[in-house]
Amino acid sequence: MVYLYSAMLSIIIKNILSAILSLWIISLMIFFLSKIVPGDPVKEQLGINFDSAYEMDYQREYSIKARALNYDKPFFYFSIIPSNFPDNINENLLPGRKKWFKNLLFLGYDYESLSTFRKKLDEIIVHLLPLKNTKIAKSIEILSSENNIAQILFSIKTVKSALLEDQELSKNISELESMAIDMKKSKAYLIPKFVWYGLDNQYHNWVNKLISWDPGTSFIDGKKVNFKISRALVWTGFLVIFSLVLSYSLGIFLGIVLAYLKNRRAVKVIERFLFGIYAIPIFWLATLLLVFFTTNEYGSWTNIFPSVGLTPIDLGESWYVRIGNYGKQLILPSFCLVIHNLAFLGSLTKRNIQSKRKEGFVMTAKAFGFSEREILIQEVLPHAFIPLITSISSAIPSAIGGSLIIEIIFNIPGLGRLLYTSIVNYDWPVAFSLVMFIALITIISFFVAEVLYRKADPRIRKV
Repeated sequence: MVYLYSAMLSIIIKNILSAILSLWIISLMIFFLSKIVPGDPVKEQLGINFDSAYEMDYQREYSIKARALNYDKPFFYFSIIPSNFPDNINENLLPGRKKWFKNLLFLGYDYESLSTFRKKLDEIIVHLLPLKNTKIAKSIEILSSENNIAQILFSIKTVKSALLEDQELSKNISELESMAIDMKKSKAYLIPKFVWYGLDNQYHNWVNKLISWDPGTSFIDGKKVNFKISRALVWTGFLVIFSLVLSYSLGIFLGIVLAYLKNRRAVKVIERFLFGIYAIPIFWLATLLLVFFTTNEYGSWTNIFPSVGLTPIDLGESWYVRIGNYGKQLILPSFCLVIHNLAFLGSLTKRNIQSKRKEGFVMTAKAFGFSEREILIQEVLPHAFIPLITSISSAIPSAIGGSLIIEIIFNIPGLGRLLYTSIVNYDWPVAFSLVMFIALITIISFFVAEVLYRKADPRIRKV
């Protein structure tokens, strides 16, 4: 007995370590994906439209906000970069500045020379901005973003020719031109270097926020991400739990009926009907139910259920009160998820029962005079339920995935619709936090199913 408990504890520890490793890999994928998605988080947070008349004010505010969001930190704990790169290129916070440096550094230019040149260029642009000259304005735009030295030199000469009267500014532009000409390329970018940053990096800060359940604010409305997820979780949680309980209850009952039904033709008809429903895509089934049973389009007698649409849970209102008020509108969404699982669960339960009824211990129980009911409850069902435990591990994430489509079609403000609207509107703090949350739920469901499976089946406790 002591050995069995120690073996189970060892398995639990291994599963926990495996879950942590899986979450870490998923978090890495999500974090680095967040760095290549469209949009600029700092601009979204500022909510300011670019105006050249206020360029310097905008740049100052942009830098302040970027530092507040820790975007001046390195991405990860370490990096392997070309030797002509600075240790942390993320310190260049202004829009397009990091890209400007990287493109020129990959051409082989020295970072210190580029920094000096860029600083001089920015000082000149500040003096050029007030000038009302179309040719100069176009050259400023090129100088601010262009990463081709030849094109930069051409723009410098264009500005220089337009400022012959301003000797001081022309002198500065001539110095800038000389700096551009003197910059030399080298092959240093072909030699890599290893840089260790420690814990003060963007990934570490992001993970700490996730662990403390403070993943930031939404780009759309400025609300806390954890607040938006918590409100949406109530509807999704109720929908998923209710549909799973009903699916397994009806699926097990249906499987028992099919296993003990004497009429083989009736069994085949029921199974074919259920698998026909199972073959229908869930989005099409939901759309059909929505069209036929919530409107008067095909007669008033078909308008049985309330129209679609629910509201988010209010902070001052209990979730069960809200569900009580809008419970009728969850009938069709729940029916879609339940009917889609019924064929699979019913067939699985039927096959398990039929296979266990042929086992030797059932024959022995019959020989001792036990009734069919007693054999079913005491012998067959406990063994037939073991494979169903495994199906729970995949049923929970599948139900959450299915709820994404259902919530969009039936306009339910749950996690699925929140994820969809977040992706459509580039609200990445919400979207990536939701993906991480769903991954956590999935891993937990697999972990619980693994423990329950080993607990229910003595044959694999030592494996």
